[in-house]
Amino acid sequence: MIFRGRRRGEPDATESSGPDPDDRPARKPLSTWDRVKYLLLLTLIWFIMVWASMADDQLLPFGDAMRLQVRSSNGVLLFAIAGLELIRQLHFFLSERSSGSRSSPSCCRRRCTPRRSSRCSRLRRCW
Repeated sequence: MIFRGRRRGEPDATESSGPDPDDRPARKPLSTWDRVKYLLLLTLIWFIMVWASMADDQLLPFGDAMRLQVRSSNGVLLFAIAGLELIRQLHFFLSERSSGSRSSPSCCRRRCTPRRSSRCSRLRRCW
């Protein structure tokens, strides 16, 4: 037997259980420090690895130590992580500045109703 009715105390399926997604506050854009702190940390770790390889072999010049670390498995992993972090930060940067961003005025985020508002000079199109 399948129960299709509403149980006592449960909200109706048509009722919204939270705030309207269009009325959520916009996320504050990240500062420059928040964007680069992980990349700087990864760069610092890489230079520590270069310094450690120079400390192991006192005749190893800085340029050769850098080349060894770039070609080592730890260096490749570190550069891969730094590349992913760079792509992630670029995505955040472009998302904050796109027209569909949460930081645009709420009149531009309304659902599929072409209209102009006094707060927004752009005409919203339905795709």
